[in-house]
Parts: sequence; C-alpha cells; structure tokens
Amino acid sequence: PRDEEVLAELLRGEAATAGPSAALMRYEAYRRELRETLGTDPGAGLKAVQRELLRGESPVVRHGVPHEPNPLLGRDEDIVAVERLLRASRAVTVVGPGGLGKTRLAHAVSRRAEQRVVYFVPLAGVTADEDVAAEVASALGAGEGRPGAMSGHVPADAVSGILGVLGAGPALLVLDNCEQVIAGAADLVQALVSSSKDLRVLATSRAPLGLTSEAVYALPELGLDTSVELFTQRARAARPGVKLPPDAVAGLCRHLDGLPLAVELAAARVRVLSVPEIARRLGDRFALLRGGARDVPERHRTLHAVVEWSWNLLAEDARAALRTLSVFPGGFSGEAAEHVLGEDALLLLEQLAGQSLLTVADTSVGVRFRMLETVREFSAARRAEAGEDEEAVGRFLAWARDFGVAHHDVLLGSEPLAAWERIKAEQDNLVLALRHALARNRDAPARDALARTDGPAIAALTAVLAALWSTDSNYPRLVALAADTGPPLSHYYPEPAYVEVA
Repeated sequence: PRDEEVLAELLRGEAATAGPSAALMRYEAYRRELRETLGTDPGAGLKAVQRELLRGESPVVRHGVPHEPNPLLGRDEDIVAVERLLRASRAVTVVGPGGLGKTRLAHAVSRRAEQRVVYFVPLAGVTADEDVAAEVASALGAGEGRPGAMSGHVPADAVSGILGVLGAGPALLVLDNCEQVIAGAADLVQALVSSSKDLRVLATSRAPLGLTSEAVYALPELGLDTSVELFTQRARAARPGVKLPPDAVAGLCRHLDGLPLAVELAAARVRVLSVPEIARRLGDRFALLRGGARDVPERHRTLHAVVEWSWNLLAEDARAALRTLSVFPGGFSGEAAEHVLGEDALLLLEQLAGQSLLTVADTSVGVRFRMLETVREFSAARRAEAGEDEEAVGRFLAWARDFGVAHHDVLLGSEPLAAWERIKAEQDNLVLALRHALARNRDAPARDALARTDGPAIAALTAVLAALWSTDSNYPRLVALAADTGPPLSHYYPEPAYVEVA
C-alpha cells in the first residue's frame, strides 16, 4: 500500500508474527518500488520502523487497546500493583464487582505494558465456555477457533494459532470480562501459559480463574476524594454551571461506596435534580434495598440500587425498550433497534443515552449503541420478571433473520470489505440468535414447526455466518456450523419469499 501509516502497522504486525526479516523484505520491496515509480524514498515514520527492525527490536504492537476519552482517576497505585504482579506471575486476574472500573484499569495497564506486543480481547459478548478460544483467536486474527461453533473444548490448534500471532517473545494478552465464561477462560489461559514461557495474561472478572499460575488483585473501591472528583467532572459535563456544594457532594459520594458506575449514574442526574435532591432520593432508595441474601456483598446491592433507581426514573416505554434491547449481547445499531422497538426507536435511544444507560460510539460501520454489562444484566432480569423473554427473543430472531437474508451474499458484491465489517460487528448477536433458533427448533413439538417459526432464521443465519467464517478461514467453526444446522435444515422447505431464482 502507498499509505505509509497503514504499511507501518503492517510491518509491525508481520515482524511480530513472521519475524523481523519478513518485515524488512516487505519494506525493501516497497522502497524499491517507490524509487522506481516516483523517484523518492519512504517517509520518516516508515524509516523509523525500519531502524527498529534492523536493531532487532520487536515493533510495538497494541491491538484493541483504546485511548481513554477522559482521565482515569485514582488508580495510579492500582496500576503499579498490577504491573508488579505481572512481572512475578504468569497470569493476573483483577477481580471486583461490576461497575468498579476493572476494564479501564486493564486499558491503562495495557497502554503502559513493558511487553512490546499487547492484545486486548473483550469477552463480554461471549456466553458459552466453549466459545472463548474461538473469540480470542478471531480477535487476534489467528483464523483458528475450536472444533465447535456451538460446542466443544479448547484444542491444541487454537492454542498454537493464538501463540503464533503473539510471537515467541514477551507478550501480554488481556482478557476482559471473564466472569460469565470463567471455566472457558481458565482452560484457555492454562493452555497458553503452559505453552509459552514469555507470555503474560491479564484477566478481569468478578471471580478468580482458579489457576495455580494466577495472582489475584482485588481492585479496591475509589477513595472519597477521588469519588468527589469523578462526580464533579461528570456532573459538569452533564450540566455546565451546575451548583455543586462541596459538603453535599461529599455526603452523596459517601453513599456510593466508591463504585465509578454508581458515581457516574448519580452525576448524570444533575441534568434534572440538584445534588441535595439526588442525595435524598438515593438515600431513600438504598434504605429500601438493604438486606437480601447474606452472601451478596453490600457493594453489589448498592450498585443494584443505583441501577434500579435510574431505571425507576424512566418512562414505562423506555423501560420496555431497555428490557427488549438487553437481548443483544454485542451492542446494536440504530437500524437493529428500530427493528425490535418500532418507529419510536430513535426517541427511546435518545432518552436511554441521555440517562447514561446506553453508550454511543462511532465505529467503522456507523454509530453503535452499547449497554453497560451491569445495566444489561439488570434489564434482562426485569424482562424475565415481566414474562417478556419469548416476545423479546422473537423480535431478536426476526431482526437476525432479516439481517441474514439481506447480507448472506454481500461479500460477493462491490464493497466486500465494508460488508465484512458490518457482519463482523454483529457476530456475537448472530451467534446468540442462532443458538435461540436451534433451541426453539429442538423444543418444537411437531416436525412442521420449523417451517412455521425458525426455519428462515436458521437458514439465513447459517448463510451469513458461513460467509463470514469462510473469509476468516475459520474452517473448524464452519464444520461445526454445518453439523449444528444441517439436521434441522434437511427438513426445511423455504417459503417462496425466501427462494432466489437465478
């Protein structure tokens, strides 16, 4: 490529995987072509990368490590402590309740890591232990998953594929949000650290992995001064000029137990309430929610209180929207929200984002919405209590079916890369939708139930996931996909609307 920033990243990646000599050969070929066609030399940035390679230094690779939008407050000592543990232990797990800031701490450690190769892999969208290896391999671009797309265990080829990308030198692999797949993450970490002496693994979770190679760091709550600073920062961002009486803010923050999510949700309320009003309402809500199971930490119940309190500030249609949207494990686009919520989706999304219950991000495939995991779990529980699971899953499957029908052949179109990115962004959602469709098929009482209900969804999802994993060269997952979907589809006779005639 003639884009030297892109080429520099390509050289760094190639040096980390195939070795510096391969990267130097690519650089030299580019230099010769540039000299012959344009009569010039590579730019200073690319030359700097060449000098790194000639010195035998592994280029710095930071994959999936974001730059934070605002300062990380009050965590300097924690970062140093985790770095110290990573020097002494093969695996380190940062543990703590949801909303405590484990992910942001891992981001900071990743950016400062002494290892020149760092990969950050979020696992929040993974719901089954057997999917962990495939998700990590896919995130690293290894192209190797595991024998099952829907079931299986961690095989040696998944480990070798991941290690091949990480390289032979010192590397740091960060696995974020492991709690819902603790066994799968533990199995993978054990296999990786036993196969590479220079690899370090940093995990975040609500519980330890339970490995002998693991050091556990219990992330403490924020101190009062830091909580006050965080509340002040977020409150002024929400409503510039808001009055923040120091004593009132400190008194409020004392009741938030040093949980960053609780502080941020409370700070968002200054859009419509004064600080004393927030403290008064929050205090009442906490009093109502005290007690419960003795084995649940108090800070978990406090966080639950903050989320429930934010929930109770919503209109009923916004609560219903949040219950429905919690069915998406991998975030969602505005179009997907419209599919499951109807024509009022945009107004509902604006309301939920304004209440800090949805985050909005610009991505290469457009604007996407994400629910904090704590909020998503809370909303899913309310959905189950309301008896809305079947309806929500039905809407989710209808969206997934229509997405599959619309995208099953777009990789053969005029813009295959853009199409691939759109499908990849929805992979977690599509896999979960296929799980739901297959489960409903297994539970169907009559043979023709497939044609009436989920046959089109299974067929469309199989087609679009097969297209995605074919281009990923993820053949083990393709084999498992065929094994999982072949039997039900062998009895499926599509309706005319789903038949294409050449």
